[in-house]
Amino acid sequence: MLVLFNSVKNYLKMLVPIDVGRLTGGDGRILVLQPPPKYECTIDIANAAPGDAFTVSATNLRGLSVMNNQSFAGRTYQFSQPCDGYFLVVTHPTSVVEPIDADKGKADLYDDCVVHFEKRAGNAAAPVAPPGVPPVMAQLNIMAPADGTVEIRDLTSGKRLSPSAGGFNEALPSAIYRVKVKDRFGTEIRREDVALRPGSDRKVDLKTRPENPLRDQILRFVPHDDSTVDFSESLGPMADNDPALWLSIMGASRIVADADSFSKLKAFDLQRFENYHKDDSPIYVLAGFASERKVSAAVGSADIWRWRMRSSSLRSRASNWISAGPGRCGALQIRRCSSKSERCRRT
Repeated sequence: MLVLFNSVKNYLKMLVPIDVGRLTGGDGRILVLQPPPKYECTIDIANAAPGDAFTVSATNLRGLSVMNNQSFAGRTYQFSQPCDGYFLVVTHPTSVVEPIDADKGKADLYDDCVVHFEKRAGNAAAPVAPPGVPPVMAQLNIMAPADGTVEIRDLTSGKRLSPSAGGFNEALPSAIYRVKVKDRFGTEIRREDVALRPGSDRKVDLKTRPENPLRDQILRFVPHDDSTVDFSESLGPMADNDPALWLSIMGASRIVADADSFSKLKAFDLQRFENYHKDDSPIYVLAGFASERKVSAAVGSADIWRWRMRSSSLRSRASNWISAGPGRCGALQIRRCSSKSERCRRT
């Protein structure tokens, strides 16, 4: 396992002698963990009976299969793998099994985790036809943002279809497919595994933005449509729905320019940086939560500041800064507090 932090590597290389190796596709490696740590993933299937038989397949973020049609029975199943991201597909002989988490069957094994599925009434996806037998076809209709590119891969055969701009609507052999949508910059913004049953007509909406309390509050104050949001004239409409990215753009707007330069963000009372000068080293934190929270932050162990963010309105500032001073190095700790207590939990 390689820990890749290119900017940190470059900084360390300037300060201390360090043997930085070369790695294909990256700028270098600063640490090798051998053997890589392993964590446990629990699969939990709602509506599963004790005698229900399932199979699970898993691929990592590089598309490599780490588990293929592993059989298990009952509601839960545990497996362990080295820390990485994994995409899981669970099947049942006669019923549909679909992921119900927001990550659509993704397991982030950088800690122990639980991935939730649901067994539902309906016909299961047919197995891939054996050699020499014509496959049973099904219609797959993928709705995607207008400037998005759809990429589809057969998880059984590994075959990749040609990328399709703006959507996809074709007949395919019944199988399980991984569907990705990338924006105009080539960044993956949607992903879903789709099981095609023989003769079915499957419609998958990867265009419409799913509901999210924090995201919905931000959208009240910036131009948007059903699939894109427009924070600035220079960026243009973007289809990435990650609230963390949205907050990063909002915060960065005040760092790279004055508050009047981004008219589409004028509704947000964000931190201003006009009074900072050479050798100042502020640490700026912009946070958002789906419900009212108290938050504290510290460099080292002392609490520096605390504020309350209200989900009812994002017009009020939900940010603050810490003056760290040049040359200081330390960890920024952020803690979430319950609304009923001042006790905070590190995140």
